[in-house]
Amino acid sequence: LTITADRVPGMGRFANTVWGLFCEAHDARFQAQLSEEVHELLCAALLAGGGDLDSLPEGLQELVRRYENLPKQTYKACQAILRPLIALALECGKQQEFKNKLELVIQSMTQISSEEIVEYLYPEVNEEDDLETGSPQSSTSDASVTSTERALR
Repeated sequence: LTITADRVPGMGRFANTVWGLFCEAHDARFQAQLSEEVHELLCAALLAGGGDLDSLPEGLQELVRRYENLPKQTYKACQAILRPLIALALECGKQQEFKNKLELVIQSMTQISSEEIVEYLYPEVNEEDDLETGSPQSSTSDASVTSTERALR
């Protein structure tokens, strides 16, 4: 499914809602000036999805606590990004097609290890695969692993 501004009007209520929430988050992110550390904490908060801290892995709990203790203005800017993204996820979760795909993902997760998930999410890029720069890269090296990724391991 691809939603672009010119296609939204003819796509119905769901597309209008999702597009509006996406634009709200996009605009808030464009206006916010976030350091790499704050961006990482925002990603952790998004990953937590507003869930109960006690149900999260320890590393993710710590990142969410740090997020919640950001300076007031920074926290407010991050919340302006986070809230519409969570609302967008909840809206998608109401759709049967989304539920069907999510069920397949959950079923497949019982058959693969967390290492395989990390390899899937953060694959090594071979020189042949890197079409833009032509240089070898590795997004799984310890130096490039973010604290959010480490919290999930």
